[in-house]
Amino acid sequence: MRIARCSSLIAVSPGMSCGTQANPRAKHLRVDIEPAAAQLIVDRVEGNLLAAKQDLEKLSLLADGGPLSADLVLRSVGDSARYDVFQLAEAAAAGEAERAMRVLLGLKSEGVEPTLILWALVRELRGLWQARERDRLRSNDRGSSWNLAATPSPRALSRLKALPLGRLLIQASHTDRVIKGLATGDAWSALTGLTGGLAGALQATTDSGRVPV
Repeated sequence: MRIARCSSLIAVSPGMSCGTQANPRAKHLRVDIEPAAAQLIVDRVEGNLLAAKQDLEKLSLLADGGPLSADLVLRSVGDSARYDVFQLAEAAAAGEAERAMRVLLGLKSEGVEPTLILWALVRELRGLWQARERDRLRSNDRGSSWNLAATPSPRALSRLKALPLGRLLIQASHTDRVIKGLATGDAWSALTGLTGGLAGALQATTDSGRVPV
């Protein structure tokens, strides 16, 4: 199996996702892996085949015969964490800026990887984008093509028309590059800017890490 490094965590088109490249090793271990989990593993190991193999072997034991889910991947790297990345994404999407920033600081203090935090924020953004498209097309069909998206809360959906989702997705893509060392900037400043932009506390900008108030 060859695991390629994704140029970006963002995939506005489902076909651009590279997470399925973790599937051959999972099949070799005779375990089922959900697309979101495969994407998350690929983003974490960034092309390191040995790291991917070790992750999958550990996760297959934790799954105990069940499918490997994104939730299992996240729990495997932070079982004792007081805060979790889903709390952050949900708070930001709901416009709870103060709570979102508090959770982000908690995640940083607990040593949670920036990649995992960005993954959760992007997952939430994808869910909001899907919801907006369903509203635009007047369709209730969630579809199966973009299975890495979250299901937004009612409070998040109430903010849908006001959210600059296009700019936030571009900002998230830049944040991904900062985290990977492909663009200048501080990873935590970029994550703060993206979180604040989604929560409505900061203006969304492509130059995350230097976000104007």
